Amino acid sequence: MTSVPPTAPRKPGSRVRTVLLRLIPLAVVLLVLGGFIASTYVPMGTVTECIVTGHGVEPGGKGFDTLIVESTCGDFHTSMPKSAFTVGDQYSFELRGIHKPNIVDATRTG
Repeated sequence: MTSVPPTAPRKPGSRVRTVLLRLIPLAVVLLVLGGFIASTYVPMGTVTECIVTGHGVEPGGKGFDTLIVESTCGDFHTSMPKSAFTVGDQYSFELRGIHKPNIVDATRTG
């Protein structure tokens, strides 16, 4: 019969180190995911009295282009059709997103 040699006793901090090495990558992934969600979906409120000064198009992947509405309040991305905005008209925009604010609703006010 063969005997199994006893395992060496673990150092007191090795278990903590192992747990930390597993938790740190998970925390980084959650932080990045949270940042993405916050930058895309966080409601940013409504801006009013914006006069549309022009339109632009940002090429997207797989043929999906994004309309950029240029206004006196700033330039905003939207998935709404270009026909929803008339240059020279005044609108209120409901915005969502931090880095690239998106127009999720537009109301003509003037």
